[in-house]
Formats: sequence, structure tokens, C-alpha cells
Amino acid sequence: MQRSIWLVPLVAGLSACGGSDSNESNNPDPQPPVATLAKTIQGTLQKVDTDTLWVNGVAIPAARASVEINETKASLTELKPGMQLNIKTDGSSAISVDYDPVLVSPVSAIDGEQAIVAGYQVTGLDLSKVKAGDIVELSGYNLSDSQFKATYFAIDNDRQEMEVEGRVSKLDTHLKQFYLGSMQVDYGANAVQVDDTLANGSWVEVEGQYQGEVLLASEVEVERAPDLDKGTEVELEGQVTWVNEL
Repeated sequence: MQRSIWLVPLVAGLSACGGSDSNESNNPDPQPPVATLAKTIQGTLQKVDTDTLWVNGVAIPAARASVEINETKASLTELKPGMQLNIKTDGSSAISVDYDPVLVSPVSAIDGEQAIVAGYQVTGLDLSKVKAGDIVELSGYNLSDSQFKATYFAIDNDRQEMEVEGRVSKLDTHLKQFYLGSMQVDYGANAVQVDDTLANGSWVEVEGQYQGEVLLASEVEVERAPDLDKGTEVELEGQVTWVNEL
């Protein structure tokens, strides 16, 4: 049985205590809303309930939130269960909700209970609805550099631009190529400009088109850690793959 642990910070809430002064009890000063949500929340969407998002078992009011899907303005009703969301809050409600798929790529093969997509062994799909050659949009998380657990999928056979995320290996800056898992990426064919932070071990998002089994990149973006202020509360969901016991 696969087990996962949610990494959820302890968030303190403050409440006012009544005093003995009768004037204070009769005319209490208005209190600001108590901040109960982490500033950044990343996790799996469980459901959309009118203007409320349920993520990581937490109800997040989102009536005033801006929503983007694939960097395009969208609405709450377009979000689907299983999508991995990146949510910014003001402590009491969502102010922005962003969804971007991890993989958009053809299924190269069905192997037992898993599909092979962009070199990844993908589990979590309804294989009765997927066949080799279908272009699938996947959201989920990596179990390893070669395994991916899908929490959401959709078939989009009209999609022209592919999208793959992964960790760079076998980087060759002379040939301008690298590997994501077992898939080769060529970033020289389209003269893609890549910043100097590209290195083995970098996590990248690549967009492009396939030529045979090689992904010809039109864009390579090196993912960086989010710029968070000291003390910022963050809530994450994922699978623990390694523990350092001190």
C-alpha cells in the first residue's frame, strides 16, 4: 500500500479574551479576521464547493481569487479534482490560484498497470480510457526521476506544444542537449536561450515538439525556489521519499 504524508505547518491562531470591564464587554473593539491559512499552499484539489476550494483536507475561501490555468485566465469552475494547485492567500482566503500541468506528452506504451509518458513510468491513470499515441495532460508528482504518480489526467489529442518537467542529467553544453529521465531534450535546434543556472540536477520545465523520440525544445525554464520572506508559512503535500534520521 502506498502511503503519503502531508507536510502541514503549525499555524497559530489568536483569540481575544473577555475582560472584567463592563464597557469592554458591551462595546468590544472590532477584531480583524484571524489568519488561519498558510501564505502559500500547494496540494491536490479535492473538490470545488461553490466559491470554496478543498485542498489537503482544508476549506479555502476563494470567491475573490484570480485563477490561471496554463497561464491563461480562468474560473473556479474550470478547476478539476486531482489538479495540483499553487495557492497564495492573505491568511483567511485565497488571492490567487494557479494550475500548470507537469506533463503534456504522448503515451508511448502501456506496460501492465502503468503508461510510459515522456520516458516516465506513470501510475494513477484509468488505462481503460488511454491508449498508446494519445496525448495526455498530467498533474501529480514525481516518485523518482523515472516514476510519476498522476492525480489528474485529460486526453488532448489536438495539443501541438508538448510540456515536460524533470531533473536534468547528462547535460552536454556543446551539443546543447540533456536528458529528463530516459528522454533526450535538444535545446540547440531552435536556438533556445537558457540561463547559466542550467546544470545537472536542475529542475526544468521544457516546452517543444517531438522529432522521433527527441524533444526539440522551444523553451527551457529553470525552476527556482519560491522567493519567500523569512517566517512565511507554507503548506505542502507530497510523498516522503527519504528521511534523514539524525
